[in-house]
Formats: sequence, C-alpha cells, structure tokens
Amino acid sequence: MIEGYGIAEISIRTNEGSVNLLRFPAKHVPSFGMNLISIPALDRKGLRGEWGNGMFMVKDPASGRTVVDGQLAGTRSRHGLYRVSVVDQVDSYPLSTSEPSKSPSSTFVLASSSSRSKPCSLAMWHTRFGHADVNLIRIMAKRKLVDGLEVTDFELCGKCEPCLYAKAKRLPFDDIVIPSSEPLDRVSLDLWGPSRTKSLGGASYMLLACDDGTGIPFPYFSSNKEGQTVLKLVQDFVEMSERQTERKVKVFRIDMGREFDNKAMDAWCANRGIVVEKIPKASSAANGQVERANGTIILGVHSMLEDSDLDNRFWAEGSASYCYIRGMIPTNRHPGKIPWEKWFEASGKKNTQNHMDTTLRFHPLFFYLLTDEPCTMRAF
Repeated sequence: MIEGYGIAEISIRTNEGSVNLLRFPAKHVPSFGMNLISIPALDRKGLRGEWGNGMFMVKDPASGRTVVDGQLAGTRSRHGLYRVSVVDQVDSYPLSTSEPSKSPSSTFVLASSSSRSKPCSLAMWHTRFGHADVNLIRIMAKRKLVDGLEVTDFELCGKCEPCLYAKAKRLPFDDIVIPSSEPLDRVSLDLWGPSRTKSLGGASYMLLACDDGTGIPFPYFSSNKEGQTVLKLVQDFVEMSERQTERKVKVFRIDMGREFDNKAMDAWCANRGIVVEKIPKASSAANGQVERANGTIILGVHSMLEDSDLDNRFWAEGSASYCYIRGMIPTNRHPGKIPWEKWFEASGKKNTQNHMDTTLRFHPLFFYLLTDEPCTMRAF
C-alpha cells in the first residue's frame, strides 16, 4: 500500500569509491521488501547505461563520470535485477560528494536487496510475518525473541481485512431472520446425531425443538431418524407446548432433511394450520438458533459428564437436564425475565429454583446402575 509520495535522496557508492547523490520522485511503500531505482528515471535525467557480463554502469554523457554501477543479483537473477551499493546513516563510509551534508536515511537499491530493518506498526509486522497471529508477534517483540523486531504501535484499528476474506470458511449469509417475541410463534426443528454412544434408553438421535419466542430448547430422543418416528416426536412436542402455554404453534422452521421434508409431515402441519418454513441446503445460518443450540447443549453435556464422573451413556439425560436449566437463565431476547416465566405467561404460573438442589451437580434425578458388582447410586 502506498503511504506517500515525495523526493528520495539516494547516495550511491561506485566501484571506483566515489559517492554520488541522486534525487528522484518516489513512492513510500513501507510494506515493500526492497527499494528500487527505476531505469527510466535515470534515462529521464539524461544518463546513459551499459550492460554486459553481469555488470551494469550508468554514466553522465557530459562528463563521462560513472554515476551508478553494480552487478547482477545472483540469488534473484531470474528477475533481471542489479544490486548497487548504497550509503546510509548506518554506514561509516565518508561521503565524497559535492553535497556532503545531504545524507540519506535509508538504503535504496537498483535491484533487489533487503532494506535495513526499521521499526514499524504491529499491523505492518502482521503483514510481513505472513498474517500470523498478532498475539504471537506481540510476545516476540516484548521478549525480543527476534533481532530487529521493533514495534512502534501495538494498537490495531479493527481486524485485518485480507485475513477476514482469506480465512473465512464460507461467505456471510444474507438471510435476515427477525426473532419472534411470543412463545410458539415460530419453532425451529433440527435433528442431531447419530451419537457415538447410545444412551441408557437406546437413543442415538436428539430432536431439538427450539422456541423462538423464549429461546428454550426442548429435546426429544430417538433410536432412529425415520420420518414417522420424528413426526411422532413433533406431535408430542406440539401437544405438550400448546397445553402449557395455552397458545398454538404457528410456524415450524425446518431444513431439507428427509426426516422433516416429507408428505406425512406436510399433511399433518397443514391439517393443524401450521406454516412450514423450509430453508435451503447449506444455509444453516437461516436456522441458526437451533443449530447453535445443538452445539451449546452438547458442549454443556460434555462438561456435566466430566464434572459428575458419569460415562457417555448418560448424554441424553444430561441433555434433558441442560435444556431445563437453560430455561432458568435470562437471555438478551427478554432481559430481566426468566424464559420459563415467559413460557407460562398466559397461565400466570411462576417458576422457582428452590427445587434445584445445589448439592447436586446435575438435575436432581437419581439413577441406579445395576452391574455384576454391588449396586451403586450416583447423582446425575
């Protein structure tokens, strides 16, 4: 990125030992890994050049004096670039020029040579290190793990735009979903599974019905994903939810999986007057609430199982407990209100957490594990 324009002063030392001061209009590009002198720029100054045998020489036609000379850069000869010797403030070589007070502050080359390292911003070092993690670069700079890594500004203005575009796994979704404000106005359905381990009841799948108005997820478990099995679970949810809320389910939002997108499901919903919104494939963000809830529930269950020292067969019981507990925690959708209170708002029922025994790390249910060994009881 070009950050400025100006006049560059370049002090070049020839093979004869003389130092000549040149001035050129230049572009300031800190991210560029080398400094270049343009051959056309020398030509416009009326200078003449000679090339041959890996060497080049530029002379002043009037005086015959050599102004610039150098040799082909061996490691980058495929680019046809020549390296010249440049004097800057770091060098102790005395300037033998008619303008000795003009001392350049940085190295310029005709061809390819690395410029002397100079302090620059964290954003620039992020670019130079191949868009590496800026936190690692901070550590490298503060602990001085790399010579010459000097950062002038550790502040970042936003995120690196090339990183956002290049490292994104998919393009952003344009579909905007306006959340419902009342229970059962819209219910998102999704099927998770199969699980690696069957639950104690033999389930391998979890049907999640996520109410858009309250954010409460309702899990149902099944040993298969057949359309009739899933439809029966959906019917159970509708019967339960409409009785508890004294409201009617208005909309189902589903993906295009065959367990939902089938004639039996369509006919039953049409008979109940329920609108079915079908999102296209590979558009999970359009059904994002229940998709995110799936991931959140599974991660929460992992933590609960690890904390209680129970094995993975309890994943279904853990999921049911986790979903129930989530209804006790306020959300941004209804700040200051417990989701279960919103769920039972029409009936006027109040919720309390007194029944949640704080001595138990799971929902207060007890399970007896019968094995060949003596019977043991664990809190889940």
